[in-house]
Amino acid sequence: MAKERISSGIQGLDQILNGGYIKGRSMLIAGGPGTGKSIIAWHFIFDAIDNGESAILLSLDEPSDLIIDDMKSFGWDPEKAISDGRLTILSGTLKLVPSGSGY
Repeated sequence: MAKERISSGIQGLDQILNGGYIKGRSMLIAGGPGTGKSIIAWHFIFDAIDNGESAILLSLDEPSDLIIDDMKSFGWDPEKAISDGRLTILSGTLKLVPSGSGY
């Protein structure tokens, strides 16, 4: 039985995934800094927005103004999506790992 798929927003990735992500399933994208995790997520988000969907982006390590600036540098218009009610960005800092020289 074929599972229903949802586009990742990236044509080549959809080909590798046999049509995209499996609908109704969670997807974990993991990797170190600079490996493209955010860009993959943004492709998915803006593809959904272009198709009339809404999205919520939760970030625990970057403030929304930096996220918006980065999205704009790739050619997306997050401010329009936010004002249209299609995109909500929730951001903050999750400090689970101590930082500084005292640890």
